[in-house]
Amino acid sequence: MTWKTLGLLMAFSLPAVLAGGGVQPAPVQPAPETAWLGREVQLQDTSFCKRYGCIQAAVRQNTEINMGWHDGQQVTYRLRDGAELNLDVRVTNTPPSQGRWISNARLALPELGEGANAADLRLAADFYTALTGRRFSVQSVRACLRSAEADPDIEGGNILISNGTTPPGLPYRARCGRLRPGLPLRSRFWVGWMQQ
Repeated sequence: MTWKTLGLLMAFSLPAVLAGGGVQPAPVQPAPETAWLGREVQLQDTSFCKRYGCIQAAVRQNTEINMGWHDGQQVTYRLRDGAELNLDVRVTNTPPSQGRWISNARLALPELGEGANAADLRLAADFYTALTGRRFSVQSVRACLRSAEADPDIEGGNILISNGTTPPGLPYRARCGRLRPGLPLRSRFWVGWMQQ
């Protein structure tokens, strides 16, 4: 290496070093937030609700004749695009969690002609990710809905997309489904603890 070449290298590299530059690591995709399942969550502070808007619409005290745990509540939120988010919130003093905690959640998309579009699929993937703390892709949601097309269901959540645990270890099942034609909400997504 000649003195001239060495001088050129120093001239280009020294300002970068002084400015804190140099070799920069590749950008890392941020990890999902802590799973909503199994803990109390201030929804308005989550990136999901900041992105999609979560306006509380109703709170229902569960009874033994309602869907959900009879010792908890179902809290309904409307999202900016018209989708509906339902959270089952339990109040217990026993494991897996104490105090108020989310045990199950459902996302229902408004009827949109031919079904879920790209934005709907992204919303559903983000819903699963927020609840479980595990990454879900748009492709996995699309594949689940394709399976559900062949088997529409009155409840709208009959196809298993994932059976795993949250990062803290709470077991969950995540499902998707298509409601039978003619009902007001068509695509539905379910995730929760102790799902069938």
